[in-house]
Amino acid sequence: MKNRIFERIKKYALKNRQTPEYNRRQVGKSMSILAIFLFFVFLINFAIIIGTDQKFGVNLSKGAEVVHQKTVTVAARRGTIYDRNGVPIAEDATTYNVYAIIDKSYKSATGKILYVEESQYDKVAEIFNQYLELDKDYVKTQLSQKSQAGFLRGTGQWHYLQ
Repeated sequence: MKNRIFERIKKYALKNRQTPEYNRRQVGKSMSILAIFLFFVFLINFAIIIGTDQKFGVNLSKGAEVVHQKTVTVAARRGTIYDRNGVPIAEDATTYNVYAIIDKSYKSATGKILYVEESQYDKVAEIFNQYLELDKDYVKTQLSQKSQAGFLRGTGQWHYLQ
């Protein structure tokens, strides 16, 4: 039985036998037609993608944005500068200069008082102690000076007096 099937296949192959040159020409034509067909399939696919900005119901612009764009907030930190022996000579630190005007002539155009009055020294000292961790007595001493403005140095948050 196996021999019989083999003989039938052999007879069919020999019946339609062509020259190698003819076979090569046929294969070349078939491959060219296949290449042209695939080219047009891809061309139509790209035209549809460009025209609709979608493929399989997915918005391609939104997907590209998610992949290629992201916002990252980078905290601005400065580094420590070291000398040749590895000893830090400059370090990053947050400092604030806080001024309290004590000059009695410092008023607005309408006559509103814009300076710190002596009755407010305790309140100012308490606020600076709370936010800047400054000693209350030190703050009161600085505010009691007879210069034009009291000057306090500390670290922490700004606090504006009303």
